[in-house]
Amino acid sequence: MTELLATDHRAVEGLLAVLDADRASGRHGNRAGLMRQLTIEVLGHSAAEETVVYPAVRAKIDPGRAEQALHDHLDVERTLKVIERLRPDDADFDVELGTLAAQLHSHIADEEEWIFPLLRAAFSPAQLVELGVKAQAVKRRAPTRPHPLAPKRPPGVAVLGPLTGLLDRARDLLGGRR
Repeated sequence: MTELLATDHRAVEGLLAVLDADRASGRHGNRAGLMRQLTIEVLGHSAAEETVVYPAVRAKIDPGRAEQALHDHLDVERTLKVIERLRPDDADFDVELGTLAAQLHSHIADEEEWIFPLLRAAFSPAQLVELGVKAQAVKRRAPTRPHPLAPKRPPGVAVLGPLTGLLDRARDLLGGRR
């Protein structure tokens, strides 16, 4: 499971790097598409962690660390919501994208330096595989748009997350957003 989450982290970091390169070059043409892709990646990853990973961390490792991670997710989702309302050529877009990048880099470092080793110590390899399978299933049904007011803890996230994801995908399809 930690390998799956680390792969997500590399994808997020890659998208942030491309967005930063576009900013540095002054291009704005593909930034909206890249931002949608980043949003979908971050939200799928977050849904998997909120539904599968953090309940396991809360139960077997450290409830405080799980709460801090949930708080980090909420901050990221609020920033994504602000960015969603901006155009890539808006002056505030780069400011908010910088805030988002800092939030994501900090969260990724915390997970990889602290949470992943604790998970590997607390769960057997078979248990980690089982958690990874569950996390993958959640990612496939995750929302594609930020919903900072949605529940971030079970049972709310497990019930409303897939429903919100379904509605987001329908909205994406009707609006021509891939």
